[in-house]
Amino acid sequence: MTRIKLLLFYLICIGPENFLKMLKSSIYEKGIIYYFELPFDEVKIMKPRVKSESKIFYSFDELPSVLRARIKEKLGYEKLRIFKYRLSVTIKLVASFVNGELASYCFFAFSSEQFSLFRLKKGDIYFFDCFTFPEFRGLGLIYNETKYVIDVFKEHGYSRACVAIDSCNKDSICAFNKIGFRKTKEYWFRRIFFIKKILVK
Repeated sequence: MTRIKLLLFYLICIGPENFLKMLKSSIYEKGIIYYFELPFDEVKIMKPRVKSESKIFYSFDELPSVLRARIKEKLGYEKLRIFKYRLSVTIKLVASFVNGELASYCFFAFSSEQFSLFRLKKGDIYFFDCFTFPEFRGLGLIYNETKYVIDVFKEHGYSRACVAIDSCNKDSICAFNKIGFRKTKEYWFRRIFFIKKILVK
C-alpha cells in the first residue's frame, strides 16, 4: 500500500510522461559501482593548472544569490532544489571558483552517514556527485576541491576519503586515480521492480 501511495505521489509531481520513463527505468536495472579509498597521508601532490579558490558551504543559506542564480541558470531549477535539500541535512558542499566564477563543485558527507550501498566508518569523508562546468574541464579542479577539504578536516581528526563511481564513468575514475584514490571494493547490484540486490566483491 505504501509503494502504491509513493507511485501516485510521483505521478502527480512529475507528470505522466516523466512518470512512465521513471517506471520503465525502475523495472530492471543492473550495474557495477567501484568504491575507492584514500588515506589522507597518501594524497598525491599535483601542481595546479589554473589559479582557483575553493570554499566549503555548510548550509544552503551560505550560498550567495549570484551562486544560486548560476546553478539555476546552468543546471536547472530541479538541481537547485537538490542543492537546497542536501545542504539542509548533514551533507556539505565544496566549490571551486576561477576568476570569481563557479567552475566546479563536489558534495561530501562525514563519517557514520548511511548511504544506499554502505555506511561510512568513523573518520571517513565521502565525496560524491562532483561536477565541473564544460569550459573548466581538464584543469584539475577536482583535485583542488578534495585536497582543500582533506586539509581542513585533517585538523578535526578525519583520516580517510572515499568515493563510489559507476564503472562506466571512466573520466571520474581517471581523475580520482590521479589524486591517489585506490579501488578497494566492487558493488554489483541488480534491481527488479524496486527490489535491489547487492553483492560486494
